[in-house]
Amino acid sequence: MMCPFCQLDVDQFDPPADGGTGLRCPRCEMEGVPLLYPTDYERHPAVPVGIFGPTGHGKSVYIDALLTHLERRVEWPLFSCQWMDQTAMLEARQRLRILREHGQLPNTTARIFPRPQVMRLRNVPAVGGCQLLFYDTNGETFQEVENLREDGRYLKNSKAIVWLVSLTDLEYPEQLSDLMTVYAEAMTSIGGDPSKQAVILTLTKGDLLREREDFPAEAKDFLLNDDLDPAGDAWDRLTAVSAALEKWLTRGPQRNVVNLLRGQFRAVRLCVVSAQGAAARDQVLDLEIAPKGVLAPLFWLWRETRPVAWLEAGGERRPFFNLADAVAVARAGNTLFLEAAWYTLSARLEVRHPIRVVGRGAGQTVIASAAPDFALGVSVGAGTVELRNLSLFHTGSAPADVVRVVKGEVALHACTVRGGVALLPKVAGDGVRVADGGATLVGGAVENNAGSGVSAAGGGRLTLTGTAVRNNEWAGVWAGGAAAEVRDCEVTGNAANGVVLDGRVVGTVHKTTCKKNRRSGVRVTKAALAELHNNACEENGRDGITAEGEAVVSLAGNKCSANRRAGVSVR
Repeated sequence: MMCPFCQLDVDQFDPPADGGTGLRCPRCEMEGVPLLYPTDYERHPAVPVGIFGPTGHGKSVYIDALLTHLERRVEWPLFSCQWMDQTAMLEARQRLRILREHGQLPNTTARIFPRPQVMRLRNVPAVGGCQLLFYDTNGETFQEVENLREDGRYLKNSKAIVWLVSLTDLEYPEQLSDLMTVYAEAMTSIGGDPSKQAVILTLTKGDLLREREDFPAEAKDFLLNDDLDPAGDAWDRLTAVSAALEKWLTRGPQRNVVNLLRGQFRAVRLCVVSAQGAAARDQVLDLEIAPKGVLAPLFWLWRETRPVAWLEAGGERRPFFNLADAVAVARAGNTLFLEAAWYTLSARLEVRHPIRVVGRGAGQTVIASAAPDFALGVSVGAGTVELRNLSLFHTGSAPADVVRVVKGEVALHACTVRGGVALLPKVAGDGVRVADGGATLVGGAVENNAGSGVSAAGGGRLTLTGTAVRNNEWAGVWAGGAAAEVRDCEVTGNAANGVVLDGRVVGTVHKTTCKKNRRSGVRVTKAALAELHNNACEENGRDGITAEGEAVVSLAGNKCSANRRAGVSVR
């Protein structure tokens, strides 16, 4: 969970000190985390709305306009929003009542370290749930390095910041460039790194900008029609507006600041909003507040702070910020492209269509789940579910296999599978377990599971090529199904046997190293039919190769040395 104050991850929050209110962060020791905040957090991860900008450029008004839009205008199916504590709710209600009923704009915010206000969003299409952390900070904070170090320190760990700028309220043309110097110096002095952040440059008071003849047509059209559907064409529209605004700014006096942003931040997004919908006179609106475009910064925050699953279908790509939703929508032949990020699942992931899921590398793209029974389950009538260049981790204490194939085929290319938890006899805690169907593993590693690394029973089939199967609490590979092939693999350090061919399985083990397993390197038992050629079975706790029962074994070119018992044992 992310602490709302320091934005660092914590396993749990501490209760408040005597007389205190809210939960306390064990890392920054700030108190006041809403009691409801940790509840169902995995389904509603935090999205900090870290706003940066000078006095008078619309920070407080933007927050109120966004709240108004979320509570009164959004019509997504099943969508809802809710404050996470009474204090924030009452403060917002008082402020919003004055704005909505009387048109009175908020006064200048006091200069203090802000206590974040938390609102939970549920059932956002293609996003799922999240919790918005609002920080309303006085503009003076951003004009002095010392002030920003103290009252804006929550920005240090933000993945993305929203920079609100009113071009009509700049004191001088270079003001934005000067603010960048202040921000960069302050963040560097407290250990922050803007090069790891995205900046969402948000032009405020769009109702005034759209009157300019040279203002981009894409931005004008967006302010007139600002409905955004996260599951629709919103991203194409927002990308087009961002590109048009960047081009427009680089043709004018702000070209320097755009280039500075490009050079100092990980990513730069641009958008335009009209938080009021019309100009105010003496801090009072003539008309009811009618915000336009205020969802755009929030959409870019989702894009820059949440891992995206890109669904490719029919030659088009759609982003999903909830992996389970993307998998549920995907159909046979579709591909999901994942980023270099952790995708934390709130429940087990069930794949019912033959799709491809492609990551950026097992060390970079991680699908993690604490769900019981299994993290990822495969049940397809025909075809193969392909997983490539990613890791699958079970991270909780609930008994679970990591990958369970109930029906159909799964192929794992260059994947790491880890963390199965056993509760025998119901749950084996295997890395990859095949009940019916087949599993093909090419490269990658299956490690540190409480059961076997890879197993198959019944009619299950296994094919492993170039895979490391290591440090599992039972067998490395246990094949009691129809067929198994293990070739060019390393099966090492497992707490039972390295490879077990059990029952009526037809199996081959070729050019494989079975080393330092606590029992035998390869065990062939019962009525198994096995071909064991050119393997190295060394330093195992029992035999290098054990054949017993009615097993029929063909041996050729094996090297069995330094095993505690026999090199080859036939019983």
